Amino acid sequence: MSDLFGFMAMFQILIGVYALYAAFKGEGRMYKNDYPEEIKPEANKMLRIFCFVMGPVMLASGILEYLGLKWTYWVTMPIVFAGIAVYLVIFYKRFGKILKKHKNKF
Repeated sequence: MSDLFGFMAMFQILIGVYALYAAFKGEGRMYKNDYPEEIKPEANKMLRIFCFVMGPVMLASGILEYLGLKWTYWVTMPIVFAGIAVYLVIFYKRFGKILKKHKNKF
C-alpha cells in the first residue's frame, strides 16, 4: 500500500469515527455554529442525521481501503460528495430564507 493511500485510509477512518461519535453524542465541534437561534435545534438535528448516514460510509471505506482494496476510494468518494450535495440542497431549501433574513455569513 502506498503512503498516500494509507494516509487517506486513516483519514477516512478518523472522519468516520468522529462523525459517528458526533451523531451518537449529539455534541462536538461541528455543533458549535453561529446559526440563528430559531433554526439551530433543527439544523443540528439535520446535521446529526447526516453524520449517522455518512459516518459508517466513511468508516467502512477507510477500513476497506486500509486492507488494500483501492477501488473503495473511487466508489466511496462520489457517494460522499453526493451526500454532501444533497445535505446542502436540503439545508438551504429549508433554512435559506431565514439565513438571508439574518444576513449572516452564509
